[in-house]
Amino acid sequence: VRTFLGALLFPPTLRLRVSCGTSSGEIPPQRIFSLDSRATGFSPFGTLRGGTVKEFKGNRFAVIALEHNFRNIPFILANIPFLAKGNIELLTHATFAQVWMNQSPVIAHWYSEAGIGFSRIFDFLRIDFSRRFTPPSQFVITFGVATWF
Repeated sequence: VRTFLGALLFPPTLRLRVSCGTSSGEIPPQRIFSLDSRATGFSPFGTLRGGTVKEFKGNRFAVIALEHNFRNIPFILANIPFLAKGNIELLTHATFAQVWMNQSPVIAHWYSEAGIGFSRIFDFLRIDFSRRFTPPSQFVITFGVATWF
């Protein structure tokens, strides 16, 4: 969704991803949902950057991921020419998730994390600095691939 300055070729955008799933009855272990999370430092949009592989599992889940790409506009406004002319993009992101196993929440409160990222480094790389608020809270650095649109 374009958020402002819609006249630009690539205006700032807001991305939203909502994922959910449910299963019922007796299900085998390989059919239990596990939330997507970072793997060896790589984390694309919509994954839990502060989570570990298969940390949250259950027979029902809900994930809400938000990401706002400000493009290089903050760097233009702050008069940081080497970032603005290099088309480095500033992003903010937040993710919320919950998992249930047999009607009981796996996480006491909803999982939450937020952070900032820099994209289009060398035109195709992305780095994110995220803060996981759900215990054990921690700071995480992850890498990804830049998106063009």
